[in-house]
Amino acid sequence: MAGKTKIVCACRDFTADGEQLFDFCSIKNTILDSDSNGSGTELSDILDTIEKQQFVETDRLLRHFWEMFVIDALLGNFDRHNGNWGFLYDPVSKITDIAPVYDCGSCLLPQADEGVMQSVLENEDALNQRVFQFPTSAVKLNGRKINYYDFLMKAEYAGCNAAVKRIYGRLDLEKIWQKGGTAIPKYTEHR
Repeated sequence: MAGKTKIVCACRDFTADGEQLFDFCSIKNTILDSDSNGSGTELSDILDTIEKQQFVETDRLLRHFWEMFVIDALLGNFDRHNGNWGFLYDPVSKITDIAPVYDCGSCLLPQADEGVMQSVLENEDALNQRVFQFPTSAVKLNGRKINYYDFLMKAEYAGCNAAVKRIYGRLDLEKIWQKGGTAIPKYTEHR
């Protein structure tokens, strides 16, 4: 690794005050009796675990899950498995809450250098591939990784649809389409 540099992203240590992190995988292991154990990312198992868990209000956790899913779709996160989201437990107050979103290192073409990113932005086919084809979610539907675009366009899950509306209402699209004063080319083709 001598001579190589790497850009990294760091976040505040949200366990520094003594709270303990329990990832969703460990919680899922205690709730579901399934062949996939806690690491399995089948959507039906995740939703079932959210319904059965008793650590935080089900509606809040479901809302959090779908918002995280939608943001991951927007950012192209292909690695939101059950080990990188979860709960914080405060052993003093004995209160459990939803942990802040963490481990977003697999978003926005993380291995792409400036040249790759520029070529994707300049090539409509390459840009469309990254919008409509991949990345896919780590969450699975019927054993297959979810294609974000297809899943969101089908609009079959009310919780997901509501999350899309909430998030869209908070987006400033003009800021997104600007980069250092230069407009990023917008994709125009839809499969």
